[in-house]
Amino acid sequence: PRECRRLSLCCNACPISDEAVAHMGKAVADMTELEHLTVELAQCLVGDGGLAALADSCKNLGMLCEMVLNLSGVRLTDAGLSALAVGGLSHLAGLCRLELLLKGTEIGDPGLSALSECGFSQLGSLLELVLDLSCCAIGDGGLAAVALSGVSGLTNLKQLDVRLDDTKCSDAGYASLAQGLVNCGSLENLRLSLARSSVGDAGLAALAGGLQTKALRTLC
Repeated sequence: PRECRRLSLCCNACPISDEAVAHMGKAVADMTELEHLTVELAQCLVGDGGLAALADSCKNLGMLCEMVLNLSGVRLTDAGLSALAVGGLSHLAGLCRLELLLKGTEIGDPGLSALSECGFSQLGSLLELVLDLSCCAIGDGGLAAVALSGVSGLTNLKQLDVRLDDTKCSDAGYASLAQGLVNCGSLENLRLSLARSSVGDAGLAALAGGLQTKALRTLC
C-alpha cells in the first residue's frame, strides 16, 4: 500500500533474478511514505540490472530515513554499484541510517569511487553507516575514495562500522582511512573489522595516530 512506512523483504539464498527484483523495485517506488526499508538478497541470482531497477525506485522515497541492503554474494559489479549510488542514494538526502552489505561481490575501486562521490556525498543527514566490503577485490584507491571522498564528508556521522575482512589493501590505503576518520568530526562510535586483511605495522600505526585525535565513546 502507498501509505506503508516500514517494509522488510528477506529473500536471501532464493533463486530470484533481475526480473523479480525489477518488479520489486516498481512496487517499492509506489510506497512514497516509506521511512524504513530492508531488502535482503544475499546469495541470490541478482546482477547489475536488477539492482539498477531497485535503485531507480529510490527516486520516490524522499521520506526514507533508514535503509538496509544486504547484497552479499550477488553478481554486483562496479556498474551496478555506480547505478546504486547515482540512481538511488543520491536521491535520499534525508537518510539517517544506511547499512550496505557488499561482502563477496565483484566490486572494485571504480565502484567505490562512484559510491563515495555520487552517493555518500549526498547523505548529509546520515548518522549511522555500516559498510561491509569483506572479500571484495578493492585496492588502496577504493579505500581512499571511501575515506576521503565519502566518510570524511559525512559531517553528522556518529556511528561507523567498516568491515574489510579478507581484503588486500596496503598500508597506504589504511593511512587514507585514518585521515578520513580524523576528518569525520562528529564520530562517537567506531567499529573496524580487519581480519585476514593485508594491514601491516605502518597501517595500524596510521590508524592509531588518527584515532588518538578522536573523542570516541566506543571503539571495537
